[in-house]
Amino acid sequence: MKAFEIFLITVLFVCVLACSKDRGPTVPPQSKPQTVFSDPQAAAEHGLITLKQMVTQNNYQEFGFTSEGDVEKASLGPPAKLFVIPNEKLANFKKGADVYVLLQDVHRLIYPVQVDGLGRTAITVMQTEQGWKLADFGQDTLAKNLADIRTTKIGQSGSGVGAAPEEYYDIRVQTMGIDFLAVNKANRGPGAKNEILLTPLTDLPPSIHDAMVVGKVGMYLKRNPSFNPRDKGSRNASDVFDALAPAAKEIEKTTGPS
Repeated sequence: MKAFEIFLITVLFVCVLACSKDRGPTVPPQSKPQTVFSDPQAAAEHGLITLKQMVTQNNYQEFGFTSEGDVEKASLGPPAKLFVIPNEKLANFKKGADVYVLLQDVHRLIYPVQVDGLGRTAITVMQTEQGWKLADFGQDTLAKNLADIRTTKIGQSGSGVGAAPEEYYDIRVQTMGIDFLAVNKANRGPGAKNEILLTPLTDLPPSIHDAMVVGKVGMYLKRNPSFNPRDKGSRNASDVFDALAPAAKEIEKTTGPS
């Protein structure tokens, strides 16, 4: 690889690591021990009550709502199970390899908080040894796209694969600040060896697109212009992760295994 290309890719990683911090969720207050539930739905409903108590006429926009009145109408959408991809695994991925070995179950569910069917913010609950509890609030862009894109995909699926919300899950490349809505073309959820289709839930930060033009990711995006949250384009996970692997390798050189 030419030195200039290495420089541009390094710029990409610095920008991604910096920009991904802007997506940080809000951790609930810890003034008293959190209530633990045996059921994730109960934990999420408790989180929604807590969220409504936290929102005021002065801060509702910070939580992704368009008005204070929206808060009272807010309800939980169906959850999406969260899987993350460790950077070191992605760095070594080759096209055609088993995608499922990349996925790490972090025992979390993301519930979009919806108003009139539109995602406003998200509540994430996590499973612990004691049970399910609230993990965080926030990620309004992710919540908006999760609700919108999943609804669109369900409508397009008819009675086939992808016709139910529980068939969709979230795959997160945390080191790059990217989330994908994932669905299996055959069986539900990760487990059986069949094709996974991905749709971006989050954009790559605009400032890094120019830096990616010489890289594999940039070329992939050029060949697949609809692969973004607005156009809701879906692509094969093996192809996407193959394109991201060189970027993961450079991140590993910069930050070490993660």
